[in-house]
Amino acid sequence: MAVTRYVKERSPNTQVVLFTAYDEMSLSLDATEAGVFAFLVKGCSPSLILQALSGAWDEKQRRDQEDSQVAHPPTGTG
Repeated sequence: MAVTRYVKERSPNTQVVLFTAYDEMSLSLDATEAGVFAFLVKGCSPSLILQALSGAWDEKQRRDQEDSQVAHPPTGTG
């Protein structure tokens, strides 16, 4: 989880997808608290992996767009 926290502190919009061989609730909770977007256990279906990666990409794009709008708000034409 230290790597996830490090990444999220330096790049909050980066979405982390965690792949693990350990299907433990405590690990899942720790991952969620650290900011992991998706927690996948070894052996999950390829479609679930694609869904998680696609969702993480979409979330990053959404957050980047929000940040862009905050940094450069539209100006009125009046």
